[in-house]
Amino acid sequence: MDILLEVYNKRISSSQAYEMIDKIRDDIDDGVYGNLLKMNRIDFASILGMDEYEYTAYCQGAPLSIISQWRYCGWPCKCCKTNLPIDYKQYHWFVQELNNGDYGLIKI
Repeated sequence: MDILLEVYNKRISSSQAYEMIDKIRDDIDDGVYGNLLKMNRIDFASILGMDEYEYTAYCQGAPLSIISQWRYCGWPCKCCKTNLPIDYKQYHWFVQELNNGDYGLIKI
């Protein structure tokens, strides 16, 4: 599954995507993904088709629609607070909701 691709291409809505995520979590709890268990952990990001940066943004509260936009149109390259250059692949950032309802990255 590539949930961000589905959202970006509008094959599913954001609400449908979150319902799918809830279903996957329930399935994990029910042991459906037991074959993916490694050291008592399941790589949830891989099940969703996300890379580590996308999953980090998701865990920090960025909506799937925003993360999918970043994937296909480019991640923010400047801190939304200081305007300093930022490389999302170096981490050192937090997701920030902006006053206009958009999202950006704050360099830490």
